[in-house]
Amino acid sequence: MNTHSVAKHYDTLTPEERFALLVAAQARGDQAEYRRLQDAAPRVAVSEQTHQPITLAFLEISWAKFVQLSDLAANILTAFITWRSTAKKDEDDPLIHNALALGYSLKTHTAAWVMFCERHRLAPFVFWQKLPGFVRLEMMLGIVEGALFSPEGYLRWVNNRRPPGAPEKTQVDLTAESAARELESWFQERVAWWTPT
Repeated sequence: MNTHSVAKHYDTLTPEERFALLVAAQARGDQAEYRRLQDAAPRVAVSEQTHQPITLAFLEISWAKFVQLSDLAANILTAFITWRSTAKKDEDDPLIHNALALGYSLKTHTAAWVMFCERHRLAPFVFWQKLPGFVRLEMMLGIVEGALFSPEGYLRWVNNRRPPGAPEKTQVDLTAESAARELESWFQERVAWWTPT
């Protein structure tokens, strides 16, 4: 049976069968098949509360932010452990500068998340407290509050890693305010996406 003849039966698929086929089409990058499966799906009328798009957008961003911050925390630990296991162990070691840059990034992205949540009158960590890895994230946030994880150190790290011939940066691009603006833009996009038309 070829794909075209199977497509004639797409309207008879169960929701579980359709979901599995959608995931498979997405995994192989077959956007045409994905659209055919989507278009053939029966529709249902849904009634939802007016705050639902905001809730879904916030949860989506919240989980993604938690994963990003947890990944940064794990990478900081890895960088410090790698540095401690080397024979060199001096302050000019690129490994320690990498750990410090990651620490600044963690501190800044967390501050941006808190800023974003406060602007929306939301508790920033309320959905994360029971998640695996939250305790480690809290521990790393306590460590990176120190002065070692500074914008100046981050700028030095960025400039030391710039391609040959690239101009030296004089300002840090990553700030809590700039990251909070990106979060707000992303949030508004997701609210619009979840809002029924």
